[in-house]
Amino acid sequence: MNISKQLHGWLESLKNTEIKGVKFLTQKERDRLRQDKEFEEFDREMERYRNELLARLYQGGQRSE
Repeated sequence: MNISKQLHGWLESLKNTEIKGVKFLTQKERDRLRQDKEFEEFDREMERYRNELLARLYQGGQRSE
């Protein structure tokens, strides 16, 4: 992949964020974005644990039949 395509992809990803621009990104907004990211990461991790647990429960139920 050439640098032009990489830059274009990066710019498009920035356009699709909630950030309006550098002048709008206060410390409070940075903290909020960081916290949102942490919450999303936590939710993904909990979903992964949930799926693992359901898989184990399902496998355990299959063995006992």
